[in-house]
Amino acid sequence: MDIFTRRRFLIGAISGLTTIMLDRFISHFANHGEPLIKNHRDPKHTLFISRDQEFQIGLDQHPFDYKFPNISLIEFLVKFYGESVPKSASDFNYFEMEYGYTERNLNGEVPIDLWYDVASRFGPCAMAHRYLSSLKIEAALSKNDQRFGGLNFYDGPTIGSDYLGVHAEDDVSVSLLQHRLSVLGHNVAIEMV
Repeated sequence: MDIFTRRRFLIGAISGLTTIMLDRFISHFANHGEPLIKNHRDPKHTLFISRDQEFQIGLDQHPFDYKFPNISLIEFLVKFYGESVPKSASDFNYFEMEYGYTERNLNGEVPIDLWYDVASRFGPCAMAHRYLSSLKIEAALSKNDQRFGGLNFYDGPTIGSDYLGVHAEDDVSVSLLQHRLSVLGHNVAIEMV
């Protein structure tokens, strides 16, 4: 786990972005107070970006509006805790001793506190981190000694934190992110929330 933040930039010579386009993104924000976004029809994914939460990004969900899947407690423990499906009485005894869950509990709903325990590593912010870091978009462009196009990737930013997420630096960075995704051929919509 990397305890420090890692900064990546969205733009540069390889991104197909010209200073004229950058000026257009800056001008649009200056005139309208929002990023210039041109979304695709029928996107494969949507990046939800929360301006109120330091431009935190969630993949296919609002960064803080979790929609947990409808799975049983045993399916949850197998998927997120690496447990095995119990097959014998001793297996069920293990779950009762280790977690305090009976066979009946294991076939029931997942307690909400367990969902929130794993949300920081598997929720929409973590999914956005994995998706965007897999694209390896790392170049910078500066204009008049100002740098544009930043994404900040966080992986356990403080001791004891297991937060995994990514934030855009500002509104112009959101426009540049959407442009860069289009250049890479990704059919991704961006929605400010």
